[in-house]
Amino acid sequence: MLIEQKLIKRIKKKQNKEAANALISYYYKEVYAYVYRQTGNEELAKDHNV
Repeated sequence: MLIEQKLIKRIKKKQNKEAANALISYYYKEVYAYVYRQTGNEELAKDHNV
């Protein structure tokens, strides 16, 4: 089972915040790059809550 699947399972079953943060951290760069390309705005692309 992939690490992402394990994290998602922990999030669904136990609402595990550590697993959610790990999943977000794992994909942060890709999500940031996508949002930046869509908006052209660095500040909008940043997630200040991570």
